[in-house]
Amino acid sequence: MEAAQFNVIRRRSSGIKWYIQEFFNDSQAKHIAIVRRWIDPLVSQALKREAKRKEDGGPLPMEDPENATFIDHLAASCDNPVMVRDQLFNLLLAARDTTSTLLTFVTYLLSLHPEIMEKLRTEVLETCGTSEAPSLDILRGMRYREWLYFT
Repeated sequence: MEAAQFNVIRRRSSGIKWYIQEFFNDSQAKHIAIVRRWIDPLVSQALKREAKRKEDGGPLPMEDPENATFIDHLAASCDNPVMVRDQLFNLLLAARDTTSTLLTFVTYLLSLHPEIMEKLRTEVLETCGTSEAPSLDILRGMRYREWLYFT
């Protein structure tokens, strides 16, 4: 994805000249193919789940928030795989940048406050142990994390 983003920046900085330079050889084509190979199976699976849900008469993703994902909501609202793929890609691209910024900032703040880091670490180890991945219910039960969130 970084290479594709770099191409966009390069194209933008060269003005209309990029169009002439890439008239016969699109520099984005190989990057787009890689991303589509990764994302298209996800879209296909979501559309199949949606078709099965409609066939079985199951609940809409909005009615089953514990088990539904964003791609399930997209598939329920549109059966066009290109549109679902494009919307999912837009979210993933934005989420990648904002998530990395958030994680960097949280790491920075925790490094400034090692006593809070230690309390959080203790709570996570007591609640989850060293190998269990925290579920949503486990996260909701973490009182120190909740206290930090609301203060």
